[in-house]
Amino acid sequence: MFTNFIDKTGAFNERLRTNIRGVLQLYEASHLAIQEENIVDRAKDFFEECLKDLNLNIDVNILKRVTKALEYPQHWMVQWFWVRWQIDAYEHQVDKNPMLVELAKLNFNVIQAIHQTEL
Repeated sequence: MFTNFIDKTGAFNERLRTNIRGVLQLYEASHLAIQEENIVDRAKDFFEECLKDLNLNIDVNILKRVTKALEYPQHWMVQWFWVRWQIDAYEHQVDKNPMLVELAKLNFNVIQAIHQTEL
């Protein structure tokens, strides 16, 4: 998968740095590697460098996502904590759908209530 992003010199294409969301997704994907996958290790290092070198003048919501990913990749987190974090992050987006936010919160609370009654 990551070979598609390597240029003729064998380095990762520097143009990738301009697509923050894409770099973030590829960084998350790079954590799903099997040990000793050299290209995946190189990809993880490159994408981590891209994310750490971001201009701090980017959208606050994207910056929060990047900071969270650098702290803990998504698949390392307890899924329900990740879901709650995603709901909060989406709620603060300018282009959010308020009905979707309410539905997500309602669903989260219903599932939490079910888990609590099962305990």
